[in-house]
Amino acid sequence: DRPLVPKASKRMQLVVVSVGVGIFLVLLFAFLRFLLDKRIHSPEQAESMIGLPITALFPAVKKPGVFSKATMAAQSMFEQLVNAINIEIAQVTAKPYPPIIALFSIRNRQGKSWVANGLNRLYADANQQVAYCYPRQTGQEKRETKNGITCFPYTIRPDFMNVTSVDYLIDHEQGFDATQYDRIMLELPALINNQIPVYLLKGSALS
Repeated sequence: DRPLVPKASKRMQLVVVSVGVGIFLVLLFAFLRFLLDKRIHSPEQAESMIGLPITALFPAVKKPGVFSKATMAAQSMFEQLVNAINIEIAQVTAKPYPPIIALFSIRNRQGKSWVANGLNRLYADANQQVAYCYPRQTGQEKRETKNGITCFPYTIRPDFMNVTSVDYLIDHEQGFDATQYDRIMLELPALINNQIPVYLLKGSALS
């Protein structure tokens, strides 16, 4: 049997339902993406994650030698970081002089050397003598002095976790004498692949 009167089209109803389902799926995917996103979007979020205050926030600088907004921002952050470090050092009375500033990270290539070089440059510009101690990568590194910064490469020894002083890290023939410097910048190897020098960190003014 055929109806005598044609039934009304459901096309508009289907379009409305389709649009509603589409919007729901888009909102659902956006919500899931927000829940699964583990990236850090703000200093406040970082502080809540690590439970410590953020001292400086550096931009991604792809060309450090080229004048740009990123390099200007990085320079400003280095100056703020030096100010914060100097305040911390001024409050430390129980640690020996010169103060040891330890830099560490969990993995390789997270910016330890870049930050160390930025701090070294500012201290050298302020006529302070800096000893920069860093782990050897190739075994060919030698002591060198440039613009008030003396670089001391060191070898990561099997008893690295028991090291109690920077003097023990540096080979004797390099002539390391802590009393000749105003600051000691100590870069540690990536902690994920190396022992943590607990005693050395304890003797640092800050890390």
